Amino acid sequence: MDITVDVVMIYSGIQVAQCYCNKVDFTGLPHRKCVNNICVGDETEETVCYASLEKDYSIEKGCTTPYMCYKEKQTPVHDRVFECCETNLCNFNLTEETMKYFKMYEKDTQSTVLTAKQTESKPNTTQVAISIAIPLSTLFIICSIIALYVHKVRKKRAIRLIQGKTRQRLLQEEMDLNELSLVDITSSGSGAGLPLLVQRTIARQIILHECIGRGGFGDVYRGTWNEQDVAVKIFSTNEEASWFREYQIYQTTMLRHENILGFIAADSKDTGACTQLWLVSEFHKLGSLFDFLHTNTVSLEEFFMMAISIVNGLAHLHTEVIGTQGKPAMAHRDIKSRNILVKNNKTCCIADLGLSVLHTSFNDKVDMPNTSKIGTVRYQPPEILCGSFNVQNFESYRQADIYSLGLCFWEICRRTDIGTGKIHSYELPYFDAVNSDPTFEEMNDVVCRQNKRPLFDESWHQDEKLKAMVKLLSECWYSDSAARLSALRIKKTLLTLSKDICTNIKQK
Repeated sequence: MDITVDVVMIYSGIQVAQCYCNKVDFTGLPHRKCVNNICVGDETEETVCYASLEKDYSIEKGCTTPYMCYKEKQTPVHDRVFECCETNLCNFNLTEETMKYFKMYEKDTQSTVLTAKQTESKPNTTQVAISIAIPLSTLFIICSIIALYVHKVRKKRAIRLIQGKTRQRLLQEEMDLNELSLVDITSSGSGAGLPLLVQRTIARQIILHECIGRGGFGDVYRGTWNEQDVAVKIFSTNEEASWFREYQIYQTTMLRHENILGFIAADSKDTGACTQLWLVSEFHKLGSLFDFLHTNTVSLEEFFMMAISIVNGLAHLHTEVIGTQGKPAMAHRDIKSRNILVKNNKTCCIADLGLSVLHTSFNDKVDMPNTSKIGTVRYQPPEILCGSFNVQNFESYRQADIYSLGLCFWEICRRTDIGTGKIHSYELPYFDAVNSDPTFEEMNDVVCRQNKRPLFDESWHQDEKLKAMVKLLSECWYSDSAARLSALRIKKTLLTLSKDICTNIKQK
């Protein structure tokens, strides 16, 4: 705060004031001297008194010209108070008054500085939030990275542990699945529900060879894995749901059975152009029942081996195993000769479980695949063709499988040598009523409206025991689904007939 006093100038003559001084010489004023603390000016020049108080509280007093006072007033020096007066020794008592004004100035200055410092030191809310958020965010990110790393490490350890246990179990399973006797086929035992080989990037280790089958889902190839033939079912990318469904079905506990296609692994392979979805299973070089019957005939003994093995596999699917390691009841929904494979010993196994439904008795719920597809139209039972099928009743699905099973048995019968020397060529069911690719409406007309069923050769009706076989098959495709036999009943009847007929043949 600058304090100034107006200087009264006298122009009616030169006024020379005597001033109190504490400085011997005055820079820039050679004619003014301080003698005995009295400043005496030059009489030729007007003189006034002044007192100057510096920031360090040093006081300077003396005499000067009015111009210096005017100049100081116009351009004051920072941190200095400069006062002028005109009477003799008027600056002697300026000390107390000037000090008073200086203290006021200093107080104002310090208050301004203090306020500025307080403003600078006052914490800003945004800055405080940022200063807290940044360390916390950094700590959170670090903890997340550590947690993710620990999770991955534990997951890898768990996978290695499972794979190690699986390999150890597989070393103990040395049964040759390709060498089964009729006794083996008729047993109802089941496996552990695990694949034969360890599922670890198996797609990279398999060498594909020729294509052995095609379907709506994709293609089937013969492959080689560790010098063993395997079947590789490759799904197209838009059939991912079907691939995953069939993989889940094969993972069902207690599903493994000698008359169900042996599942090995599921994997995916990136070819660059697309991602292939693989299901790897056992390879059977004789192919499907459809392919086999085209080029081969069978004896009565082989007929029973095939028929019993097929119904044995279907009975295993249809049966629920209750317990902690149990199995839900299952229905295939697409039983046909193309979905039945022939093993080296002329027994069969059921394949292609992608459309299967599952059922457990404790909740009476039917687990359906997430698809609108149904089985092959030619093999569909009357209740599906005419629209009376109960989709919520699991027993309806089992009865539909029995109808399709009877048609497959009829296909084998046409190629069976019963000793008359007459063997028919292979034909599909209803070959004489519909074309090679019948529509749903065409099959509805033949099966439901006309109530037609496949016919047997007259020679099958002449022998009493073979006639019993014809009766059994006819009971599989009744229009009334509730009147059809169960898989277990068919199995028992076939076992009885096989003993009687095969014994009779040997005696002849």
